Amino acid sequence: MRKSYQEEINRGDVFSRFTWALKNLTKPVQEIIRGITRKTIPWNRVVMGAVLVQGLLVFRLDESLFRVFGLAFLYPSKHSLLYFTLMSSSPLLLWGIGEALRRERVTKALIHALEAIGLKNSVGKLPTFIFDLPLDKWTRKLRLSRAGITAQTFEQNKGALEGAMSIFIDEFREDRLKGTIDVIYSTIKMPETFKVSDYCDLKPPTFVVGVTRSKVIKSSLIENPHLLIAGQSGGGKSTFTRQLIATLYLNDPEMKFTIIDLKGTVESQFFEGRERIDVPQEMGEAVESLEKLSRTMEYRLKLLKKNSCKDILDYFKIPKAERQSLDLDVRGIEGGLCRHLIVVDEAAEMFLSGEGRSTAEVNSAKAVLSRVARQGRAVGIHLVVATQRPDARALDTQIKANLTGVLCFPMANDASSILVLGNGRATDLPFIPGRALWKQGRELQEVQTPLLSTKEMLSLFGDEKRPNGISKHHQKNPLNKLNPEQ
Repeated sequence: MRKSYQEEINRGDVFSRFTWALKNLTKPVQEIIRGITRKTIPWNRVVMGAVLVQGLLVFRLDESLFRVFGLAFLYPSKHSLLYFTLMSSSPLLLWGIGEALRRERVTKALIHALEAIGLKNSVGKLPTFIFDLPLDKWTRKLRLSRAGITAQTFEQNKGALEGAMSIFIDEFREDRLKGTIDVIYSTIKMPETFKVSDYCDLKPPTFVVGVTRSKVIKSSLIENPHLLIAGQSGGGKSTFTRQLIATLYLNDPEMKFTIIDLKGTVESQFFEGRERIDVPQEMGEAVESLEKLSRTMEYRLKLLKKNSCKDILDYFKIPKAERQSLDLDVRGIEGGLCRHLIVVDEAAEMFLSGEGRSTAEVNSAKAVLSRVARQGRAVGIHLVVATQRPDARALDTQIKANLTGVLCFPMANDASSILVLGNGRATDLPFIPGRALWKQGRELQEVQTPLLSTKEMLSLFGDEKRPNGISKHHQKNPLNKLNPEQ
């Protein structure tokens, strides 16, 4: 009787162990399935790993590895298709194992943290772990079941949760229909403000995009000749555009600007009446300015050809005394070569007919800006388009395709984010003024863009303007004089 009872216990232990082993063996497979459905598998690394493994198999270097670890007796005498497939898929399996271990580690840390701060519902139930996905190199999204706990309660316990889990939380995002809450977090703190005084001595036409969790991101009109700035109202588009214009203006005394703001916002009013800056007030004036720039492009292309230059950089390398001139046979164009920046603030005001904008004027503006986007880089004419509506009606697709640098502030929905970035990442941004995503090529980085207040702008430009638009006390390097405490 006692023996049979002991056998039952042993059988139970064996069954429990088998169940435990089976459960743990399937976890990596479950992670791979999740990775496929949620598109989080780093396929570039997995494929590179698979190619490397296949190289080992082809040259039978895998046999040496078996011998090193004393497992030569397990090495198959012939490479079967099954063995080749299993070995080739090992990088994917290793990724799944790593994700399973990380999930278990995060789950344990989460339970410990929630218990430590007492974040439970009325019946003592804790929020449960659903997934933890990377949003970019530094930021992750942790999804939990709310267990009936409100987002406000999570906000109240933000500091305690950050301390318990050793993370920095950007935002809590609640989905009441699904009963979940997303925790957008990182292990590195993201600055919530970034002052222009954090950098100096920018070589034209360089500008600062913003600061990430680890470094300051800079770009230039050489690297990104045309820019798209998108985002819903209040996110920081206008503030960034203002500091972009100010940075380029103050560091290049020859650069010229055309700021098209048909809404007549305060941002553009600051630049009105300044040397080297044209601010058209009406659609007709804007079209006239653009047509003048179109003629200027023709002149510049001929000038480059006469000097055997492929672009404006080649032209600048020629000593001034050796540059060949060109007769100004067309009235109302700019002679010589200098960089010229066109800023279109709110594309919908320019590209949609109605409200004082005729179809002919809209089409004329589109034609010139499309040409600038295609050919402007070579002749030093650059385009910046800011918009709340990135759809095809509000922003011409041919123009958009040539805007190489993209800065996207928070978007209201995935559809708008996808139109700008090709993914829904902008909807996961915390609504912190100045927080944005910088996309250059395939690289996507979260940044805190520079803050340049109106008071600081007045300090930079000064009250007494010289002919080139720069005050005497800022003539040499105005960005060095910025006092962030003003």
